[in-house]
Amino acid sequence: MTGPLIRGAYRGAMTVAAALAVVGARLPGAGRRWPTLAGRLGTLPAAEEATARGGDAIWLHAASVGELVAARPLLARLRERFPRRLFVVSTLTATGLALAREMSEAHLACLFPLDAPATVRRRLEPFRLEAFLFTETEVWPTFLGALAARGVPAILVSGRVSARTARAWGLRSLYRRALAPVTCCMQTEEDARRIVALGADPRRVHVAGSLKFDAAAAPPPAEIAALAAALAGRRLIVGGSTHRGEDEALLAAYRALVPAHPDLLLLLAPRHPERLEAVEAAVASAALPCFRYTALVGHEAAALPPGPAVVLLDAVGCRPRRPARRSRRARARRIARRADGGARRAPLRRRARRGDGPAGAGGGGERTGRPRAACEDHHRAAHDRARRGGVVRMSALSLEGLARHAWLGRTPSARALRMTLVPAAAAYRAAVGLRNHLYDRGWLAARRVPAWVVSVGNLTVGGTGKTPAALWLAERLAGRGHRVGIVARGYRKRRPGPVVVGVEGRALVTAEDGGDEAVMLARRFAGPVVTGERRHEAAALACARFALDTIVLDDGFQHRALARDADLVLVADDAAADWCLPAGSLREPPGALRRARAVLAVGDAAASVPPGTVVFRGRLAPLAAVRARDGAFHAEPLDALVGRDVVAVAGIARPERLVETLGRLGARVRDVLRFPDHHAYTAADARRIAAAARAGTLVTTEKDLTKLERFPGLEALVALRVDLQVEDEAALLDLLEPAA
Repeated sequence: MTGPLIRGAYRGAMTVAAALAVVGARLPGAGRRWPTLAGRLGTLPAAEEATARGGDAIWLHAASVGELVAARPLLARLRERFPRRLFVVSTLTATGLALAREMSEAHLACLFPLDAPATVRRRLEPFRLEAFLFTETEVWPTFLGALAARGVPAILVSGRVSARTARAWGLRSLYRRALAPVTCCMQTEEDARRIVALGADPRRVHVAGSLKFDAAAAPPPAEIAALAAALAGRRLIVGGSTHRGEDEALLAAYRALVPAHPDLLLLLAPRHPERLEAVEAAVASAALPCFRYTALVGHEAAALPPGPAVVLLDAVGCRPRRPARRSRRARARRIARRADGGARRAPLRRRARRGDGPAGAGGGGERTGRPRAACEDHHRAAHDRARRGGVVRMSALSLEGLARHAWLGRTPSARALRMTLVPAAAAYRAAVGLRNHLYDRGWLAARRVPAWVVSVGNLTVGGTGKTPAALWLAERLAGRGHRVGIVARGYRKRRPGPVVVGVEGRALVTAEDGGDEAVMLARRFAGPVVTGERRHEAAALACARFALDTIVLDDGFQHRALARDADLVLVADDAAADWCLPAGSLREPPGALRRARAVLAVGDAAASVPPGTVVFRGRLAPLAAVRARDGAFHAEPLDALVGRDVVAVAGIARPERLVETLGRLGARVRDVLRFPDHHAYTAADARRIAAAARAGTLVTTEKDLTKLERFPGLEALVALRVDLQVEDEAALLDLLEPAA
């Protein structure tokens, strides 16, 4: 049942996206803002359609320039073998299309259509295809289904599948039917196992190696040899395929390194050609000499002066200003190898992780502490700037990653996906409004329990500190003499119905049975903690068994089936809070704050609230480092983390907040292992985490520690305990406390 629903939802979403693309392509300035949009709507220009109808065709699809360059030798061999066939090449990017149109091996170059039934049908109609070849991870279910219906064989070449993709149950349901008739030539045995797990027929899966890395290396162009001669003896830092923010970080790190390494050069290869002028301006702002590669190797070659300088790579192959992810990176590495006497060097990020000096630093790859630290510090600063600017580097192959991409991304694909979700967001908002109206009028009944109920919640999905706030409130109310219990949903708990998770600071069940946040609360709160899918049943059980007079409801603002006497709503900065779900992170519109007794703005959040709403301010502060021993959590001073290399392990909604907190404590974050919120950790995850301990002390959240403490090999894992600190807390408690 799930498979047809997922495939239907995918087809529907792509159909809506295609319809919006048709409208967008006709808007003024669309060609400048979205240069590839019109070419992906399925219809070919008249001249290209005439070419398409000219004979039996073989179609090769590669996502971008790097994949296209890698597949070019294969295309040449196919043309030699089948000289009478029409060869079609498609790609997804404007730079890829420009390169494809220059390739002598292709008769016709075009953009790949949007994967909607109508656009796919329009694009395939003119062709008499004999075979379709596609590279790496370019699995488009609608297109592959249309090929199967026409009897056209499809072949995946140089295929690869990441571990995250193989674990995504939604993709398995979506890919199973599309991959069944496909012949899959995978890069490695592991890729072969993963593609079978996604639904490929094992009889059609073969291990054939990588087109990129198994092909014989071509001799470097003459220009690189000339540049290498000019750079002889100079050391290089190579920033290959850089994005916005990364160039500035590298420039800052480079300036920090120059006093100790005056012969060091920085080579930058921006990912997108339109950014060359911006990067050049950033170099000028850093007061560093800048030389374009084409100027250094041209007929009137510019001289590279002694001392620090930046070389801006503005060429691919022998063609100026046609950048691409893989080919520009590969070209940058060839320059670095030639300058370094021909030695093959590891990429900068990999070398930094294992502690080597700057890329191309000569010798035997000397280990230096300060260059690595400078690069990593500035890389983290660039990551923070990018995050504040709306860039979220999460995998879009998970549902969580796909949602974050739609909510926060600024790319055309993210905007298009967000716009496709706007109708669903409007329907969701209307349904929430209707539901609230029915509760407000009493047409839907809210059940009461014999206790004062205070709900702690928020308006958005995850990440505002609701659970620490529920703990803070329960402890403060208990300190005022009330018999307090905490009731929570117990998200993803296995045991159905109401569950007594803990009493007297002891957890009675595991995180798997009671919920990770509830077990964390049970270990910190002296009163009872009860979970249940139906919160009124859990609250009734808590009142009956423990004679409570006050219930603190964790994450209960939207759970109106349990009547409450006061609502405390937390707000925090959230760039995705412009739309309701699924186009944004809002659970309900901001007007719902009218139901709140008080609003707590966490951190530097700007609280925009209805008139008359009382606003307090608070912040989450690190309290202690926690270790799990003998079934209990033991707190240690935070000083143990100051100045230490650490690896952050986070299965929470906002992992960047853990990284920021560790940075403020003075820890050096060397790596971040990100998992989905409320992730159910496996033994394989535990082995991966344990292996990362080589880079530094493993630090996680208390919520994650409740699930990771059971795995052997993670005894050294440390959790960061945080506490809520509230300004004017007495006034807030007076508002929320039961009447005397």
